[in-house]
Amino acid sequence: ASIQRRYGFQHTDGGWGWWYDDDTHDYQTAWVIFGLAQVADAGYEIDPGVIERGVNWLNENARSMDPRTRAFALYAMAVAGQPNEEATLAMADNHTNLNGDEFSLAALALTLYEIGEDELAAEILAELGETAVSEDTYLYWKGSSSDGYYNNKVMASDIRTTALALSAYSQIQPRNDLIPGMVRWLMGQRRSQGWGSTNET
Repeated sequence: ASIQRRYGFQHTDGGWGWWYDDDTHDYQTAWVIFGLAQVADAGYEIDPGVIERGVNWLNENARSMDPRTRAFALYAMAVAGQPNEEATLAMADNHTNLNGDEFSLAALALTLYEIGEDELAAEILAELGETAVSEDTYLYWKGSSSDGYYNNKVMASDIRTTALALSAYSQIQPRNDLIPGMVRWLMGQRRSQGWGSTNET
């Protein structure tokens, strides 16, 4: 039912907005592509044409995106099996444009790893590790205090940033000593109904 609902919200240009009849939004389109890729990886059947149209929209509009959104969009395309290697390598060369946004750095490291650029992925991961906050046996990242509102949204928050960093480390350097501290911190943030927002959960 959720998959069909996503299909119904896809716009004629291939992207997604907040509703079925509003403007297409880069952040939302990247998020939907990421979600559909996760569902496909879990074994559910996903229409490849839906993914392809969404990825095409992201590629066509990449230059106009906030660099932080572009980093996540590149990651979403990579996990959907349609990476943009040229754009990913260009972002790696100019990742200072991300202004130190750790969520975006984690996404970039994961994207580089997905396209086989293991050495570059490790370099970005090392840079990410330098900004981690360590308290006792906990380790986390301080994301933006707010993830924005509607068309100004970004992914960064303490929980989302630390979760994506954990994903990056567990895939790229699964024996890294920082991992247990991230897990402990994330588990410590859990409340009775999850981690706050549905997005963070």
